[in-house]
Amino acid sequence: MNIRWKLIFRRKRWRLIWISALALMLTAGCAGQPRGVRSYGHDGYMGISSSNPNMPITGTAWSYRDDTKFVGELLSTLKGINHSRVSFEGAVMRVTLQLDNAMSREEAARITAQAEELLNYNFPRYDVEVTTNQ
Repeated sequence: MNIRWKLIFRRKRWRLIWISALALMLTAGCAGQPRGVRSYGHDGYMGISSSNPNMPITGTAWSYRDDTKFVGELLSTLKGINHSRVSFEGAVMRVTLQLDNAMSREEAARITAQAEELLNYNFPRYDVEVTTNQ
């Protein structure tokens, strides 16, 4: 055998070794999960259950505009509130309620307490301060 044929044979042999080694690594990586390992569903929580789905994991999940709209929806369930104004200062949410003028001070205090409790429950990421026009 001359030298030229030996070089060609040697190159083909190394090429065959590399291809078989690559095929072996690819098939070993696709073997699947071992028994006893369970995968979580693709729900975005990576296996952690969330007891409050409105609480974002990152600070960019909700905007102040969305929070303001949600405050309006929540406060619309309470009777006696004509208008609400929401402002944010970092982690502090300030809500000013405009109540009916015919309402007594006791009723106004009760509605203010209900609104503060409702907002604290639904927005645990803020320190909620509720004031009224009375």
